[in-house]
Amino acid sequence: SVRFEGFVPTKWVKALQGLMGKSVVAVEPVKAQNKDEPYIPSLLVNPKVVSLFESVTLQRGIPRYGEVDPTPILAFVFPFFFGLMFGGIGHGIVLFVFGLVLIYKTPYVTWGKLVLVLSLSTTIFGFIRGSIFGFAFRSPLNSVVALPPAFSAGFTLSYIPFLLELTVVIGTFHRASGYAIAFINHERMGDY
Repeated sequence: SVRFEGFVPTKWVKALQGLMGKSVVAVEPVKAQNKDEPYIPSLLVNPKVVSLFESVTLQRGIPRYGEVDPTPILAFVFPFFFGLMFGGIGHGIVLFVFGLVLIYKTPYVTWGKLVLVLSLSTTIFGFIRGSIFGFAFRSPLNSVVALPPAFSAGFTLSYIPFLLELTVVIGTFHRASGYAIAFINHERMGDY
């Protein structure tokens, strides 16, 4: 007699039992993972666009079973920061072409799709800033909404204090969201 053990998402249990027939002897549901329980694998389930960022999330390790999956937050924050730092219409077009090459000419399709999302963010921020390949132009958005000059492609050194303040605000949000996720994870594990 051979005994196999494994984990299956709850919604797949009936299908597994149908496929395995009498071979499945017992099904034991897993409620949550405490710090004292043995390892239980996790399954990241995200919408299609958000799932593109799972590879970035997994660079920092797999979230444990019952922990908050940070991928949805990362799917917003990562393109935002990328576009903010690398904003330019020309750069966005180059990234778009690079993403298409990755999708259609290499096995790195998921990374290519991720680059396409980042190219969109870069292009949008380039349009907002009024920058194409580092050259400034008057963005049509400025006639609708008056943006601070520090957001334009032609800012001067006098805007550095404002940009440093903005950096502190963004960094504070970023750190606070990380602490909030850690707090929720510890609370779920009963680690008060």
